[in-house]
Amino acid sequence: MSERTLETSSATDVERIRRLVADLAWFIDTGQTEAGLALFTTDAHLDASSAGGRLISGEEGLRAFMEGTYSRAPWRLHLVSNHVVDVDGDRAEGRLVGLAYTKNPDGAASLVGIAYEDRYQLGPNGWKIAARVVRPMVIPG
Repeated sequence: MSERTLETSSATDVERIRRLVADLAWFIDTGQTEAGLALFTTDAHLDASSAGGRLISGEEGLRAFMEGTYSRAPWRLHLVSNHVVDVDGDRAEGRLVGLAYTKNPDGAASLVGIAYEDRYQLGPNGWKIAARVVRPMVIPG
């Protein structure tokens, strides 16, 4: 850990992490793969196994996942909220919820509730996502 502690971390760190997550949703929704990848550490993990996906590791795995998302759901909109961030030096953890509205190539639409559990790492280029767990949430009805 660096000399930054929970007591000395600023609200600026929390806001930068929230911006990171909002930017990721925007880049995925607008098909900007390289911009989205730049928000992750090079050794990041994304665990979508509880949502019917799999464990994805590293830049190439994330690239394939993003590009696969674009072909499975050519139109998508992620709305994220309730983002709680706890900073501890150069590391942080966060949890948030979201709704993903998608249209598949055949035009079928779906709305999915999602819970995210994240780990973030502060490096020379700012905060990055080091790990993300994606869990489905049931939407009644």
